[in-house]
Amino acid sequence: MKSRSAGFERLVIAILLLGGAYHLLVEHILPATALALARQLVGPDVTIERVRWELPRRVLLSDVRVPSANGSTCMRAPRIALELKQVNWRDRTIRFQSARLDAPSMVIRRRVDGTIERPAPPRPATAELASSSMAGLAGWTAHIEAIQVADADVVWVDERAAPEFRESFQRVSASGGPLAIPWQPQRVTLALQAELEGATGPSPSLYCSGWVSPRERRINISCELQPIRLGTFDAYYPQWMRGRVTRATIRATAHLLAEDNDLDGRVQLRVESFSDADMAFFRRDIRRLTIESGRALAGELQLSGPVDQPSAWRLQLWPGNEPVQRVVAILRERGLQSVRVNFGGRTEYLGIGQSSEATISTMETASRTIQDTLQLLAPEERADAVEAAEAAPSIPSDLSTGAASNPSAVPVESSTGSGLR
Repeated sequence: MKSRSAGFERLVIAILLLGGAYHLLVEHILPATALALARQLVGPDVTIERVRWELPRRVLLSDVRVPSANGSTCMRAPRIALELKQVNWRDRTIRFQSARLDAPSMVIRRRVDGTIERPAPPRPATAELASSSMAGLAGWTAHIEAIQVADADVVWVDERAAPEFRESFQRVSASGGPLAIPWQPQRVTLALQAELEGATGPSPSLYCSGWVSPRERRINISCELQPIRLGTFDAYYPQWMRGRVTRATIRATAHLLAEDNDLDGRVQLRVESFSDADMAFFRRDIRRLTIESGRALAGELQLSGPVDQPSAWRLQLWPGNEPVQRVVAILRERGLQSVRVNFGGRTEYLGIGQSSEATISTMETASRTIQDTLQLLAPEERADAVEAAEAAPSIPSDLSTGAASNPSAVPVESSTGSGLR
């Protein structure tokens, strides 16, 4: 009997020891190690309130804050969930199958002097770790195969505009990947949808999908912006125009394609729903043509130049319907090949060309193709057809006519039946 009692006591002690070891491992050792590794990867400027390890493979980060270059908090994520896939001690590499950011918020601000405040890139804390008890964690690299963002809030604040311009992108859902930390230039796919809450009138939606390859300096992205009132951008208009565009809306589709840093971007624009007050800006004959065309103006904006030098981009407008064609004809008859446009305190020179009926039809087809493709893409899914999209033909341009020889080329096609909307 005494032997049984002793055996039971040893069993209880063993269970308590195992429980204590488990608690120490899960609640202290693993979180401390994960926190030190996270700080090594993203740098000392990024703060992480707490790390919790859910066995066997989930790591939870709480209250993550990312500063801008000047040190103020620029991005905050209340919760980030990482699904661990593999740890390679020999190569000092940790791989995550996915990362999910729930309800993050970010503020991007342009100061009066033109400085853009945005989240600062990760700065590995190698020097800080070298003198700490976690020095063995220095030199590690993290790879995340897929990133999901749910219910994000992104605010753009422009202090250079007068009055200050503020626009909020809410309920942002996005997916993309892969991502390496420290950052490595590799091709990244993306899909995104957002609602513009600061807009006057109903909240329009923005959709984008495609991929970017920084190392090869290649881009293939399609986007759609649903109708948004022009009055939303009132702070960027010249003083004489502010407060006078009340009901007119603009919608856009875009395909941005770049090979070896050479951008060929096409943006199809349609301005419609003019009120009588909005149309007071136009000459009488243009106003009549606009009414006959259903109170709409259409065209395509072509962007070309080096991707990494936006200030050097060339802008060319091709008419998309009769009212715009008539305006361009009048300007060209007067010997004008470009017009000066003031927007947001900057002056740009916009080249103008004349379109044939075939060119106008091509614009409409390209816009419909982009809309149809984006309807097939779900923001929660990564684009599985990127390889096929990379092989898809581009949209070459003929600057003499503005014609696009292959308007149906789009960056990503999906065989899934799930909708983005």
